[in-house]
Amino acid sequence: MAGIYLAFNSSYLTDIRTNLFNTLVKSGQHVFPSDLTFNSDTNSLSENINNATASLHVLGLEYGEIHANNQSLEHLQYLLAIEKLKNNPDFKLFIWFPYSINEITDKVQHDFISDIRNNISRGINFSNTLSAIQLTDDLRLSIKTETKETFD
Repeated sequence: MAGIYLAFNSSYLTDIRTNLFNTLVKSGQHVFPSDLTFNSDTNSLSENINNATASLHVLGLEYGEIHANNQSLEHLQYLLAIEKLKNNPDFKLFIWFPYSINEITDKVQHDFISDIRNNISRGINFSNTLSAIQLTDDLRLSIKTETKETFD
């Protein structure tokens, strides 16, 4: 069953990701993976994103640990989601940054967030709401599929 891919992130954001996961599930969303920590299998990242109807990426104040291609885990997953969006215009990409850009002291992260914000296009949603509940409501409305009533 397709659903929302909740991207992995740096360990200091685990509590935020867990809270968001629980909020999404309570709202009736199918969210995966439920794992709290990333198992370093980049093939499963691609597979999970490709099986999703939407992806949700929580970004923090720090760029994070460098992984493949000199990118953070967050950046890598964002690029995979962008690729999916290019191939499937019905796919939705959500970025949640529950901070102010002025709070960032990490230059690489500042550049990454600025690049995302400056390149928002169809299918990409950026939110810096502080509330996981508000984000969940916004996400639910955005991915809601309308069904038309048909008459015989």
